[in-house]
Amino acid sequence: ELARRIAASPLLSLRGIEAFEGIIQGSKGDEAQVVSLLDRVLDVAAKAQAEGLFDGKPLLSAGGSSFFDLVAEKFSDQDRGAAFDIVLRSGCYLVHDSHFYRQMIARLTARSPLAASLGAGLKPALELWA
Repeated sequence: ELARRIAASPLLSLRGIEAFEGIIQGSKGDEAQVVSLLDRVLDVAAKAQAEGLFDGKPLLSAGGSSFFDLVAEKFSDQDRGAAFDIVLRSGCYLVHDSHFYRQMIARLTARSPLAASLGAGLKPALELWA
C-alpha cells in the first residue's frame, strides 16, 4: 500500500526496496528469520514491479554485516539482477562492536565456505574509551 501511495504522488517517486536484516540477531533460528524477511522483501519488490510502481530501474538492497551471505544468495538470481540494480551493503559501515561482530562473523564463516575463504573478516579501526 505504501508503494502504491508513493507511486501515485506527484512529489515522490519509488526507486526501490531495501531492508536491514541485521536487527534479527541473538535468537535461535535467526538465519531462518532473515531468509523469511528476504523472501517478503523479494515478494514486495516483485509485486511493485508487476504493478509498474517503480520510476526507472529499481534498486534492491540489503546486507547486514553478519548476514550478507544469505542476502547474496537470495538476491543472486540472474533474472532479478536484470530487473533490479542489486546493492549488497554492510549494516555497520563506520564502527561496529568488535566483540559482537567477532561472534557473528564466526557464525557466518561456519555457514558459508565462500565467506570463510575471504580472510580474517572485520578488523577494528577505532578504539574509544569513555
